[in-house]
Amino acid sequence: MSYGKIPDYRRRLIDSVGTGFMIGGACGSVFDFIKGFFCVSPSGARLAAGVAQDVLRNAPRHAGLLAAYSALSCSVDMALSLARRREDPWNPIAAGAASLGLLDMRRGARAAALAAPVGAAVVAVPLGLGWYISELHGRLMSHSDAQRYRNLPRPVAIAPSSTDPWVSAGGSVEHN
Repeated sequence: MSYGKIPDYRRRLIDSVGTGFMIGGACGSVFDFIKGFFCVSPSGARLAAGVAQDVLRNAPRHAGLLAAYSALSCSVDMALSLARRREDPWNPIAAGAASLGLLDMRRGARAAALAAPVGAAVVAVPLGLGWYISELHGRLMSHSDAQRYRNLPRPVAIAPSSTDPWVSAGGSVEHN
């Protein structure tokens, strides 16, 4: 288990649903703003009212949809981690495939079978990019650290002097 994860499954589910709702609301608002901006009347009449009406009408729907997807995905992910007794990147990938497949089951088995790989890819691509960036950052930092410390002079022991105010007459460091 990583340090960034919430260990309690109930709290993880609540966190996932809340995050999904916020992201769905924000991205849905931007999407509906752009869609409303380009789909109003050609003369531009009622531009602000049309855009605001489109955002207010559809953004909660997007937020609820992403919250439901997040709840189902998190539930399947936790069930897989409990069943397999390990937390690895395959759990969220399988959970993304299963949850998008289950959500598209209402349109039929063929639509669910076509949506499952998309759900797996939606989760696998950010996980893979995060892993790649982490590996690249680790390699770059280890290379730059090696270059930085390669040509430093060797440390030299310095004997304490009698004029040093931190050293007493006996030659030991005073601790106050």
